[in-house]
Amino acid sequence: MNRLLIPLLGSLSLLGLAALGLLVFAFTPSDEYMGFSQKIMYIHVPSMWVAYLAFFIVFFCSIGYLWKRSDGFDRVAKCSAEIGVLFCGLGLLTGAIWGRPTWGTYWVWDARLTTTLILLLIMPFLWSIPIALATAELTSMLPVDGGYYRWARKAFGGRRFSVGSRATNPSRIAKRSPSSSER
Repeated sequence: MNRLLIPLLGSLSLLGLAALGLLVFAFTPSDEYMGFSQKIMYIHVPSMWVAYLAFFIVFFCSIGYLWKRSDGFDRVAKCSAEIGVLFCGLGLLTGAIWGRPTWGTYWVWDARLTTTLILLLIMPFLWSIPIALATAELTSMLPVDGGYYRWARKAFGGRRFSVGSRATNPSRIAKRSPSSSER
């Protein structure tokens, strides 16, 4: 039953989106002041609502995971993060397209836009941290009592971190790590 239902619902969703796009761009009248660019708001506003809703779900499910240690919370948070990034990117893109004819510029560095951009940039890194740690086999060295500075020094061979230091140069770190033949 589910093998047929999921593709059917996906196909119906795509057809519905195509039909709504046709209705919005072909049959709705243009705004008196903004003209055709106002029609982008039919995509922009719902995209941002879905993005913010998805990020709130990530927040609450992450708290639920920390509280109950249930993998269900973790899975929902990861899925919501991906949905949030998709719709946040779509919302920022459509907002920039709308902003050009309306404000005369694609981007204005106000607080709301900038924090939304930061949220969009941070979220993929947050869901990739466990994958990166597992890939680098550093999960056993996670900080318990010394903080992340101590963990990072241990992970990179006890080297001191400083700006422009040759000790933190990735090529030197790669030379120090054992090759696959030595393992």
